[in-house]
Amino acid sequence: MKRKIVWKPTSPPSHAEPDAVVWVDVQKLDTSWQHDTGYYIGAGGTGRTTKERYDQWRQWFMEWDAIEMSSVFIGENGIVAFNDGRHRFAWARDHGMEVLPVGVSAEQVAEFRSRFGTRRRTSIIRTL
Repeated sequence: MKRKIVWKPTSPPSHAEPDAVVWVDVQKLDTSWQHDTGYYIGAGGTGRTTKERYDQWRQWFMEWDAIEMSSVFIGENGIVAFNDGRHRFAWARDHGMEVLPVGVSAEQVAEFRSRFGTRRRTSIIRTL
């Protein structure tokens, strides 16, 4: 069973500017994120994670009309890290999603598009 996902922007704190939206190739982003040894979530929800939160995403992806985008940034040594949404990103990656939108700061839009960007604009979960 496949399911097309509708995304909504992240809700920034009241004192912050909203994130810009960049559509990314999941595998390219994941390859960089793997170097974030403190917070990377491996296949099936392994590694530095709350396994219960990872497992809950199946239900949420099925029930919610729209899923909030992950908020990401490029940190030290050019490694991707997450402000919010690493569990949903990992679950989507593990269930066949190839592209998805993420929220990034305006200062990092060009780098995200260059390193991880895609022209594709449809997110589909391939395995449930």
